[in-house]
Amino acid sequence: MKKLLSLVAKSVMQSVDADKPTSVSAIIVAAGNSTRMGGVSKQLIDICGLPVIVRTAMAFESCAQIKEIIIVAKSDQISVTDELMRSHNITKFKCSVVGGDTRSESVKHGFEATDPGIAYVAIHDAARCLITPDEINNVIGCAKRFGAAIAAARSVDTLKLSSDGETIDGTIDRNTVWRAQTPQVFSRAVYETALYAQKNNATATDDAMLCENLGIKVHIAECTGENLKITTPRDVAIAESIINGRTK
Repeated sequence: MKKLLSLVAKSVMQSVDADKPTSVSAIIVAAGNSTRMGGVSKQLIDICGLPVIVRTAMAFESCAQIKEIIIVAKSDQISVTDELMRSHNITKFKCSVVGGDTRSESVKHGFEATDPGIAYVAIHDAARCLITPDEINNVIGCAKRFGAAIAAARSVDTLKLSSDGETIDGTIDRNTVWRAQTPQVFSRAVYETALYAQKNNATATDDAMLCENLGIKVHIAECTGENLKITTPRDVAIAESIINGRTK
């Protein structure tokens, strides 16, 4: 069965037409529990005068290829999310939807709210508020050529492998290692095939894994290490420093 699904997915990949005009639905996932932020919703934290979720939405708003923005939020944050989008004039905002028990389920809820006539979907972590329109366009361009692409940064650290967590088994060639980021952009047909072909998506830590599990090649669109994910209070200070540096 997996082999058959893989063949179907590859057939869909081959049908991607890079010459067609690109329209993209953005799904911004903001339904996490923010456990490492001490229970404070990281999507609503103010960074240099703007809430995280607003900074993220503004980056997608600025991309001409993005036609609609769907935000996946916790049930108790739907109204505040809607109000933030309105008050900051995010004109491409379509709606907020309630997230699920897992990230994969949350993305599925967002995907089902997108316009089925739009050819591509871009899935992004709301907490990655330092993403730039140029980086978004770079990933979209890569997905347009190949059907599936992710933002990723090269590893700058020396990486060690340890099977017991106490001793070193060896050193990994860091030239072969990439730090996965978002957005992750897919042809609608490719992503829909990957999303619904697998019964258990709960173990997927990102959307690219759904494609990888079917043997679909996901291409890398290189981004900088500045596209960090706001996870801890320390990340807030780093993000503010980066934003202030860009302003200067």
